Amino acid sequence: MASNTWDPGPQQLTQVVINDGVATTINASLIEGFSLETEKDAYDSAIGISFDRGYTTKTGSFNCMDYTAVSALEGMMTDRDVVTVTSTYADATTQAISNATVQVSPLVNLVPDVCEVFIQTSDGDYTSFESGATALGISMSEPSFEFDYPFDGTDGCGRPYFGGLCRATAELELPGIRGARTDVYAAAYAFEGTAVDVGFKMPNGKYLIMENVYAFVNYGSEDTSGVRTVHLRLQGVASAWSSMIKYTDGAAAPDTDAWGTVTNSVHPGNKFSGCMVSFVGTDYVEDDGAGGGVTDFTSA
Repeated sequence: MASNTWDPGPQQLTQVVINDGVATTINASLIEGFSLETEKDAYDSAIGISFDRGYTTKTGSFNCMDYTAVSALEGMMTDRDVVTVTSTYADATTQAISNATVQVSPLVNLVPDVCEVFIQTSDGDYTSFESGATALGISMSEPSFEFDYPFDGTDGCGRPYFGGLCRATAELELPGIRGARTDVYAAAYAFEGTAVDVGFKMPNGKYLIMENVYAFVNYGSEDTSGVRTVHLRLQGVASAWSSMIKYTDGAAAPDTDAWGTVTNSVHPGNKFSGCMVSFVGTDYVEDDGAGGGVTDFTSA
């Protein structure tokens, strides 16, 4: 690391680069909600004040709306890489956070873009998907998607450690099929407790797929201001998000990509899909003035 050369300046960014040996660059126009927090371990001294122990943890987070960066970022997590995260400011000053690990989770349904829902026994085949799968009609409001980890621990340096499994949960309320009086409870309950592929049809006619997840069904909660619904909960685990989340056009000869893959261009694209990124770096010092520590500022 270069010697620290911090000087006054703006906090507005132009880009963030995450480097595990190969640099992944994300432009600031495709970054939402960047934050970086500093925490120093401390102890209560005998003189009645808290003293910094010198151990520094830097925790950063942002939403990456650059869909082309998703696959590389997921790979850094699943490979358990130690990375350097370098932020470049508007005045060309850089700040590098070293000795860091990355955790990512999908961003989907960022706008109300689930128009219809389809379900089938899990086989990963989306040939003529809409005509071959069982229609469950529309989803009321916006489905709830939650992404977490069965193991969500840290290593001995306090950095996130990927435990080998990702877990996805979706919950939605099904009020019926437009123009029909189909019993969607019976249609959905036929898949109760079984492995399924569920397609969420987007406005562009393509589908977000939750692949090889389990379906659980019950009647929706009621109040006098609503409509009768069927509650569908989907939950699954996989070795990576890209093993469980797909995008497809569902055509007779379908184009399908794993989450983060751009080969067939069936994903919603930048600003409509991406990932939430968090990173944690640690060191005994924040910066020792000679280029050590977890943080390195370099002025233009």
